[in-house]
Amino acid sequence: MAVWLILMRLKKSKNSSNREKIIKAALELFNEFGTAKVSTNHICEKLSISPGNLYYHYRNKDEIIIAIFEEMINKWDQTPVPKEANLKNLTHLYERTFQYLWDYRFIHREINFLYQSNKIFKEIFRKAQNKRLKQIEEFISKYLKAGIFKVISNVEIRYLARTIWFFSLYWMSYLETEGKPINEKSLKESISILSNIIKPYLSKGDLK
Repeated sequence: MAVWLILMRLKKSKNSSNREKIIKAALELFNEFGTAKVSTNHICEKLSISPGNLYYHYRNKDEIIIAIFEEMINKWDQTPVPKEANLKNLTHLYERTFQYLWDYRFIHREINFLYQSNKIFKEIFRKAQNKRLKQIEEFISKYLKAGIFKVISNVEIRYLARTIWFFSLYWMSYLETEGKPINEKSLKESISILSNIIKPYLSKGDLK
């Protein structure tokens, strides 16, 4: 292999590693303090790098936010959907969903602000939302065919999918308006509430 090709690959690998470090540091700061209180200088300080080093990879804070948002969506998309339709797998799916909410909690705390203030975020969010709603509808249909859910109409499937999506999307906003802490305990509470939303649609059994 040519030396120049090896050097290019090493540089690409190093750049990728640096980007990942920036994203990781920014995510930690955004989750703890919120995007409004965190500047690119704060991210540089956390990583002990110069602003020039950060700007080589990301031109501004908005680009970092978008990169984190896309990372979250990619992780969600790569999460394997259980092949077998049963209550145990349904519960595990809830747990994974709310784990992502916890890992990227600043996005869900600030979802309305980010949507209104960032045009690129808005475009990505709309596509992701449409895709997610379709996936939830397909998931409900799968459980309906397996006899886990009671027979409901297509309209009811759409309404249930939207209810699940709205709850997942705005649970953290609700906690903030109530002055309640956003922590792993409150995230686990959300799983119990979501289970109760689903419960009337179950043909038998219960989520545990």
